[in-house]
Amino acid sequence: MSEYENITSFKEIIELSKSEIASDEYKINFNIKVEFDIDLINNSLKDVYQLALDFQNQKCPDNLHMNHGEYIHKKENGIDNVIKELKEKKTSNRAIISLINQEDIIGSGDKPIPSFMILQFSIENSNQLYVTAYFRALEVSKFLRINIEEIRIIIKNIKTEILNIDKVFLNIIAFRAYVEEDINPLERAELDLLISKKIFGILKKEPKELIKLLEEKKTSSTIIEYKSYQDIIEWMEDTDSADDIHKGIMKPIIKKLFKDIVEISIEIEDIRTKSSHSHDINSKQCNYKDKLDELIKELRNDN
Repeated sequence: MSEYENITSFKEIIELSKSEIASDEYKINFNIKVEFDIDLINNSLKDVYQLALDFQNQKCPDNLHMNHGEYIHKKENGIDNVIKELKEKKTSNRAIISLINQEDIIGSGDKPIPSFMILQFSIENSNQLYVTAYFRALEVSKFLRINIEEIRIIIKNIKTEILNIDKVFLNIIAFRAYVEEDINPLERAELDLLISKKIFGILKKEPKELIKLLEEKKTSSTIIEYKSYQDIIEWMEDTDSADDIHKGIMKPIIKKLFKDIVEISIEIEDIRTKSSHSHDINSKQCNYKDKLDELIKELRNDN
């Protein structure tokens, strides 16, 4: 019996991964092995296709905190190099994409760097493509979906140049794997992309536009951005500008909640410098979301 699970849909990888972790908080040395016919690479995961392209872009787009393409192509085109290696020596041990090196890790603190670290390829038995992906950490319900779509895109590029591949054996390894359904996959919230003057323009309008932007900030993220909150507080405290802000926003309780959220964000940021996973982080994130909910409720006048 094959050690690889045969699949007919990439969605099956997500389900297998989630069932492997089950009710555990996380799993160390997580491993999933699947095999599939090469034709499956023609079926994209449409809901994450554009996001996967953004992660593969050679330059990190503004809507992401960090992407993979800027690391894959740091020196030359890493995918082209894999194809060249496989053409010259099918079983090469150098048909590999290494996203980061030691220089990226040392002194990085909590700065975003790829969890997707290695993608290696080999052609065995003349027509079977073996692919191994290694992650230092992996969220399997949402983020893995994007990673699978990235891998699909890369395999499709390889197949374009090496036509006789008809089977793929994919081995996914993660040092730590976990499930967090509402995680934000390193996408920057729209509010955080706005310059201070644009934020002021929103504060002058009915609160519904601000509410929409705040709703987006409720998703869990490993990257804490709170400058936009600080900009809002500064505009509310600016005596020359305060009269122009909508009265539904210029309430003492609103300003206090923004200050509370900034304080909690700084606390989360501080905890993350000491630990990547802890009950303190989970507790603070719940507190953060509760405060955001309270703030949105106040802005809606939902008493």
